[in-house]
Amino acid sequence: MLGQSGDGGGAPGASARELAAATFQTEQAFGTLVGRLTAQGLVDRRPGRGRRIEHHLTGAGERVLEAGHTVADAVLEECFAGLGEEERAVLLKLLQRLNEPAV
Repeated sequence: MLGQSGDGGGAPGASARELAAATFQTEQAFGTLVGRLTAQGLVDRRPGRGRRIEHHLTGAGERVLEAGHTVADAVLEECFAGLGEEERAVLLKLLQRLNEPAV
């Protein structure tokens, strides 16, 4: 997804098609969303190769993303507070197995 330019986990410069797929939206719905984010100064669009339009977080967008990560981390910590470290590790392994391709 659209991430911070230096974090290695996002996709600075991703196309609308790539970002729509990554966020489980249609290209039309993503276009509406990115229009609002651009109007709020959180994302900027730049010409790419050919007809491609690349999307990048602005400084303000990076700050909002970081704040969102902080909130999400706190929610996840609260959700799993009842599990010990070993139980969390087992749960993680089980969830990762669900994401593996069937053999």
